[in-house]
Amino acid sequence: MARVHSIKKSGQHLDISYVIHKKSVLDRSITLMYSTKNPDYYADFVGLSEHEIESEKEVLIKENDTTHSLLLLTAIEALIRLDADKKYCTKKKDDLSKRIKEIYDRTKGEKIKLDEDLINARLNEDSPETRKFYNNLKKCFKYRHWLAHGRYWDSTKVSIVNFDSILIITQSILALTNYDFET
Repeated sequence: MARVHSIKKSGQHLDISYVIHKKSVLDRSITLMYSTKNPDYYADFVGLSEHEIESEKEVLIKENDTTHSLLLLTAIEALIRLDADKKYCTKKKDDLSKRIKEIYDRTKGEKIKLDEDLINARLNEDSPETRKFYNNLKKCFKYRHWLAHGRYWDSTKVSIVNFDSILIITQSILALTNYDFET
């Protein structure tokens, strides 16, 4: 019998590889737009100095990194939540699946916390080599919270991370985990 508290999936979550590809495409597009290889370069930037053009390009590259950091973290959250749901629904007997079942039973599938419940379950059940990466991932999600809510408060309590560091943390977890992510 199927478990009753499973997620009603939308099928619209982003795949990590798609986010990586999309960021790369936009980085290259911005770089081309702000280079003399752009056929409209001189018309687009009339009246601007090379320094002003380069500064504008760097702002856009940084904002693209920030935007895609947010997208990457949402894709990672989807991966973690869908994996937990799959482990819960398939009634696996490994330690992580048992821990996830306890979380679902305690919460009745509602308001399962990403960091306190799901990431901590993996942190406690997975190999010791992954612990520092899970802890770093939790810091990344604090950054995501700051980004998603408008960046309007002082970020001194939030570790500012970039796309590449989030990707390295994620790839390290995926490479080192004892529990494959299932979706």
